[in-house]
Amino acid sequence: MSPELSLPGPAVDDGQQAPSRRLLPVAAVGAFVVVGLVVQLRLPQSDLEVYRRYGLATLHSRGAIALPREYPAAAGVVFALVALVAPSATGFTVAFGLAMGAVLAALVAAGGQLFADRRWGLRTLLYLTAAAIAIALGRYDLLAALAATLAVGLASRGRWGGAWVAAVIGAALKIFPVLLLPGFFVAEWRSTGRPPWRRVAVTVAVGAAGAGVQNALSPGTLLTPLVYELRRGVEVESLAASITALVHPFGLGWHFAFGSMELIGPHQAVITTVLTVAELACLLAVWVLAWRGRLSVPAVALAVLTVAILGDRVFSAQYLIWLVPLWALWPLRAGWVASAALTTMVFPLSFVLAFWLPSLGVQAGPYPVLAFAAVRNAVLIWASIAWFVGELRREPVRLVPGRQARPSPALRGSCNASVPTTLLDEGGIS
Repeated sequence: MSPELSLPGPAVDDGQQAPSRRLLPVAAVGAFVVVGLVVQLRLPQSDLEVYRRYGLATLHSRGAIALPREYPAAAGVVFALVALVAPSATGFTVAFGLAMGAVLAALVAAGGQLFADRRWGLRTLLYLTAAAIAIALGRYDLLAALAATLAVGLASRGRWGGAWVAAVIGAALKIFPVLLLPGFFVAEWRSTGRPPWRRVAVTVAVGAAGAGVQNALSPGTLLTPLVYELRRGVEVESLAASITALVHPFGLGWHFAFGSMELIGPHQAVITTVLTVAELACLLAVWVLAWRGRLSVPAVALAVLTVAILGDRVFSAQYLIWLVPLWALWPLRAGWVASAALTTMVFPLSFVLAFWLPSLGVQAGPYPVLAFAAVRNAVLIWASIAWFVGELRREPVRLVPGRQARPSPALRGSCNASVPTTLLDEGGIS
């Protein structure tokens, strides 16, 4: 099992810590925002320029509203609001970075309250610094991560309605939070003894209404993000690319498409198909284990998102932002810290290396990125399996419908959604 590293001090804020400790998360967020903004202004930010163009296009639409091709419609609203305040390239970079800094502050504050753990925010910032200091303020994934964190935190306290609302809002920004809903469905059913079909119906109705509004304002754009994703190839950072390079290490090609470096190699159709089947099987297994009471809601959420990221043909560096707040629910793990640091080695460092070597007469192609990404993917798989096995070794939670069971000592150290109140009261997250 991956070694666990603990931050000093008690896990739960008892109100007695020194004022300097209370201000530590605030200072850490401030330092992160300052460093992140400096990086955004010094490094080329192609994604931010894409956001700005989308925002301006939405603001200046005549007739049908122009919406992003690769993002849900709600993302276009975010881009338009920032472009309205700061339409120039530099102004947009600064304004967007400050907006994401505010989202990060809200994430740390809300998560610390929901999980009753003042160190949760510090762990989140540590992982985020290691994984995404160069990109966190230049991507809008923090918004979706905030929604997903709120959803998991509310579900962990048995506040199912709020959890579903937060997940749906997150899915409107970035599709991945919708993967949390099956776990919530199972957990609420186990907790109350009744399947929450009404929530499913309301969610479907809200989605249909939103789709109707979008189609009326911008006809033909509803399925554009889905079509965009289905047309994408195998990104060099993905697990599929790592396997392709392992199976056929020589003679690989690459090209730029869909805003990323894509790998061209043999047997990719077979590899991606096998990975997709394995992904679906793993997701089903996680939800079955959740039904059997073997996994808490946070554990289900983390397992599902990890499987989804590893099984996808695209594994951009910002995807790790989805996992970071959930990683922080457990004590620091060396494998996750290493995965985060290696992600920064993948992007931007290995990309810089890949483009710098040709200036020295060395045609390295995609291999620098492939090498670092393959190591990162291997470490992430190892660390995730080690964590998952540890979760399965915990004592299963047995519930009587309508009643909440007190956790056994074996459950301490993780946030168990089936016993949302008692576990948090006992300081369950260390």
